[in-house]
Amino acid sequence: MGMGESEFTKKGLENRDIILDRAIRYLGRTGFARSSLRKLAQGCRTSAPRLKYYFGTEEELFAAAIQKMVGDGRAFISARESQVQSAGNARRSELVLAYLEGMSDWLQSSVGYRRLMLEFYSESLSSMLLRRLNRSVMQSGRDRIAAYLVAEGEVPSVELLEFAERMHDLITGGLIKALVREGDVQWSELISGLHRHIIWSFEQWRRERPGSSRS
Repeated sequence: MGMGESEFTKKGLENRDIILDRAIRYLGRTGFARSSLRKLAQGCRTSAPRLKYYFGTEEELFAAAIQKMVGDGRAFISARESQVQSAGNARRSELVLAYLEGMSDWLQSSVGYRRLMLEFYSESLSSMLLRRLNRSVMQSGRDRIAAYLVAEGEVPSVELLEFAERMHDLITGGLIKALVREGDVQWSELISGLHRHIIWSFEQWRRERPGSSRS
């Protein structure tokens, strides 16, 4: 097992970040499944013992890459949210669109991130560590979508969380399909289509749920 980030000196953290950036670029070309510690070390222009010192196992390195990827993705989304909020137009529809545009900005920023996302959201994760991380990331995304939907006075509920989870799955599925056929992706059309579908689905859900005054 590698050392925790808090155990490194400032220089050690800088070295770890450099190796992690190289690992993300390398994994973006090769994928995680075909990587070994020796190959990863070569791709990161370092030694296997040094890689183990900073990260531990291959899976822990992959998890660190995913955590960095997710953190950068949240930063892109937050930047889009801030634009909406600073314009004084933080309504449900605009917040959902900001989320989608932030996701698009993020995925277009790095080939490595696109490849990592494809592998991370696949159904073939064999590691308990990665499966736990996957569940955590999915729940965080669901909660973020739910927070947008409760804007304009919607009351939080179990049913709303379930709907938000379905919408997050829809977003993830749409992005993964786009990444599989990357050469043909028209990002603006993809984001616009997902946005329209989510807002339409939410209005339908509000009309059809039990006890709705609009039923």
